[in-house]
Amino acid sequence: MEDLFQSIPQVTVGDEIVRQLKTLILSGDLQPGQRLPSETVLAQRFGVSRPSVREALKALAALGLVERTREGTFVRMDERKFLVEPFAYMVALKKITLDELFETRRALEAELAGLAAERATDEDLEQMQAELDRMRDHAGEADIFVSSNVGFHMAIARAARNRVLYQMLRAVRGIVVQTQRQGAPLDAVVQQSIADHEHILDAIRRRDRPAAVQAMIQHLDNVHKGIVHRVAPEIEIDLEETL
Repeated sequence: MEDLFQSIPQVTVGDEIVRQLKTLILSGDLQPGQRLPSETVLAQRFGVSRPSVREALKALAALGLVERTREGTFVRMDERKFLVEPFAYMVALKKITLDELFETRRALEAELAGLAAERATDEDLEQMQAELDRMRDHAGEADIFVSSNVGFHMAIARAARNRVLYQMLRAVRGIVVQTQRQGAPLDAVVQQSIADHEHILDAIRRRDRPAAVQAMIQHLDNVHKGIVHRVAPEIEIDLEETL
């Protein structure tokens, strides 16, 4: 039993600098785009050496919390580092089922479609229409069809104007692409998908939230049924593509 426990190392100066700055950034006391004091000034304020500050800033940059340029060090909240990458690693290690993927998509994308119906701009609608037109024009070309299909869904996510939901959809986008490629060669699935996207866009254009939510749920159910016999129940995740 004793072997299960290890002594706790002392916190280094660099770790403490990282902790303090990370707390200030995540709490909003330091805002994205804000320039941090110079290494010399930070060293004076923390009462530490410049090398300690420099190493701490490198660690924060690796976390996606700051960006170091010739002009100085700036706060940079990289949401991908906190949502997309951890999720991608989790699903790659644990694997997920096809049912879990579509349950997740329904929970996310139905709400995104509803918000898009309320918040989409004319530019958003034009982008959705462009992706839908591209789907129609390349219905027989799997890679382009899948790309425009995913582009349509991401356009809806952007139109929803909810950064957290948008990043959550980005986190599953790579997995969605992998499953769609297995269904894209099926003409029936492709044609149904195009029709479904037309209904979704029509509802969003009419600002009909309930109809947009229902159209998205129906679309995802159709896709699920259309590819379930072609995709393994447990999905093997290509981590490089997901990230």
